[in-house]
Amino acid sequence: MWTTPATDAFFGDVFQADFLLDTYVRSGAAPLGRGQLSATQAAKLARLTGVASGNVAIYSPSFGGDEGLALTRASAVSGTAMLVSDSCAVATALAQGREKRSVAGRLLFAPVVVAPDPRQWQRLAETVDFGRMAMEPHDGWPEGAIVELRYCFMADARDIKLNLAKRLATLTPDGADEVAARWSAFATRRGPHAYELSTTKLAHVLAAPGTGGVTDEHFAAGDAVAEALDAAWTLEGGALEEVVDCYAALGEGEAPPADADQALDVVVAKLRDLAALATQAADAVQAMR
Repeated sequence: MWTTPATDAFFGDVFQADFLLDTYVRSGAAPLGRGQLSATQAAKLARLTGVASGNVAIYSPSFGGDEGLALTRASAVSGTAMLVSDSCAVATALAQGREKRSVAGRLLFAPVVVAPDPRQWQRLAETVDFGRMAMEPHDGWPEGAIVELRYCFMADARDIKLNLAKRLATLTPDGADEVAARWSAFATRRGPHAYELSTTKLAHVLAAPGTGGVTDEHFAAGDAVAEALDAAWTLEGGALEEVVDCYAALGEGEAPPADADQALDVVVAKLRDLAALATQAADAVQAMR
């Protein structure tokens, strides 16, 4: 699932930086103001910690919140988080392959935490939870690491650009497909994990009262629908992505790149497969009604 990061950043890259924290403000958060530690206290602090004994700023709610700072909660594994912005949005924000652009905007991250109980990690590894995902082992993070899609946060693209060297790992193509399916299920209730559940429910709806219960034929009809949707998913996320790459390679007034014909042939073939599978799925569902 994991491989060494490339030069550019992509969806699913795992970063580790002190500022990458899922911070959340609740009733216990406190706005902070800035004050000055007395000379006597500063001298004591210097003896205890070895810091310089000059002017020492302190922050406390008692000073009021005029500094724009707040004390809040945070969760992550040493600032570890997964980049879940789309790779195209990442390229735009970080000006990757876009020489005329400047680095700007924000990118979305999901914090990485450690399961308090190994059994919790094991459960997530064996089942699908749309909002949480068990991470496969890697030297960059502790055992039992979990991606918390439920608690995403934004980070400034300029800071991410400065910290590209702090990536721990990037996803393999298969790993990226799995995380994309999980993220789509959580964020939009679409994609393979979502329609797998829906087509199972379809089988139960087809087995109306009085039909003797749900049979293998009912589930087969649901599987046929899922297979057609799989074909649509791979068309959108695979074949059409190749076409997008060809479009990006187009120069003004220039002919399409050499691999454009091959990319278009794949799109046509995928569409024909999708049409055939959709017809088979419609027939299977109709036969069970």
